[in-house]
Amino acid sequence: MDMPTYFFTTTELKNFLFQNLNISGAKGFVVLCLVIFCIMALFEGIKLVKIFFELKVKQDPLTYSHTDSSAEDREGLLSSLMFPADMGQIRRRRMKYHFLGCMSHMFNMIIAYLIMLAFMSYSVWVGIAITLGSGVGYWVFGYIQQHMVDKYKKLNQLQLTAMKDQEREEEFSAINNPVQPEHCHM
Repeated sequence: MDMPTYFFTTTELKNFLFQNLNISGAKGFVVLCLVIFCIMALFEGIKLVKIFFELKVKQDPLTYSHTDSSAEDREGLLSSLMFPADMGQIRRRRMKYHFLGCMSHMFNMIIAYLIMLAFMSYSVWVGIAITLGSGVGYWVFGYIQQHMVDKYKKLNQLQLTAMKDQEREEEFSAINNPVQPEHCHM
């Protein structure tokens, strides 16, 4: 095995990631670096998918109608009244999102290890492509991620506020409408 243990700047790679995958010449190296750059940028987007599934698992079931976009669930004025039918439906929905999150995590791990192996080729140009692609991907998808996390936090806060308002109304009505002696069961 002739694997270097130092960084180099030549434009020749032998057995890159797979046996007999050889890159030689400036043109081949530029294409390789562009592909790695794009993979790294998309890798940041793929991490966003995993976060989306995690948020869906943690989502309050009473706020499903605010985030579901399927046409059959959202018909006119009834869309705000869409609630899960039973606990089984909630469990199935959460298991579905958990399974999809698990698949996304496994895909992320495979891509992460391939990126690590690419960096371990010790090519300065591959390292720069990985770093720049990751930075551009984070710049693009970081804003979307923050917006998505804020949306789900806001939904949960709205649900908590609505529950607290309902409790306050019940307390207020109990104070303003005391129990009459004829309705007392003593």
